[in-house]
Amino acid sequence: MRRREFLSTTAAITGVAASTPLWLPEAFAGFDLENPGHYRFSVGDFEILTISDGNLNIRPITNLAANANGHDVIDLLRANGLPTESNYSHTNLALIDTGQQRVLIDVGSGPNFQDSAGRLSDNLEAAEVDPESIDVVIITHGHPDHIWGLIDEFEEAPRFPNARYIINAAEYDYWTDENLGSKLPEGLLPMALGARRNLLPVAEMTEMVTPGQEVIPGISTIATPGHTPGHMSVAIHSEGESLLITGDALTHAVVSVQKPDWHSAFDADGPQAAASRKQLIDMAVADKMMVLGYHFPFPGLGTIVSDGLSHRFAPAVWKW
Repeated sequence: MRRREFLSTTAAITGVAASTPLWLPEAFAGFDLENPGHYRFSVGDFEILTISDGNLNIRPITNLAANANGHDVIDLLRANGLPTESNYSHTNLALIDTGQQRVLIDVGSGPNFQDSAGRLSDNLEAAEVDPESIDVVIITHGHPDHIWGLIDEFEEAPRFPNARYIINAAEYDYWTDENLGSKLPEGLLPMALGARRNLLPVAEMTEMVTPGQEVIPGISTIATPGHTPGHMSVAIHSEGESLLITGDALTHAVVSVQKPDWHSAFDADGPQAAASRKQLIDMAVADKMMVLGYHFPFPGLGTIVSDGLSHRFAPAVWKW
């Protein structure tokens, strides 16, 4: 039933012109139709599968830029044909099949975050991917919508039982600190409890890394701290083609790219997060990399283009 209830906004990626809205208007999202929750493409010899975990609805909209004037945020969204009441945010996971190993980037939020999310298991099944076939899981950071899907709570066991788990050592230490709850604002206590509940059961299967190293041939981690203390992004390289998987270093297809100095309300260190955003944007433009944004309109794939003064995200044209 969960797959039939999920309505992805796949039509939002079909345009690449600057004037094309990146958001499918709400009036078009209410039909009782079943849209696909996965999308296949290739990077060199690697097959990539974008898998949706559903979407998040985030209010207030000014959380997109806590250090900016609220009217400026609304004006930017309105100029790009986007909603101004709440942020309809997709959650796009990436599964990379190298021909030798299957590598999953993040695991979604599971059943205990927002009702509109937690669709990963259903969409893996629809894509005919067996969770037991996943060899490596790379965790970009410890926020609920990225790690609360680690444990199958019905079976009280890892959702990907044969995988080894990769996370930045600094990120792991931060979220598994038993005193973290006392250091966070009261409203964020569930995040600390949920992180420990999901990370600790796979501790013996987890490898702590320093970002910058190659996880397996063709897949490397990149240090992009700021959103969380040990946040990291992922770079894919195969046969002269490349893909940049941003995690939450870029959280919005318009705001993060066009206004990288604006800090998300969920950035732990705003200035540091802004520096990481600029680093990724410069890398994507200079190296002509495809970009996959976790919270960009499904399937989150496109390029960042520059006119020399500013940048924008150009969604990839859907290919059947």
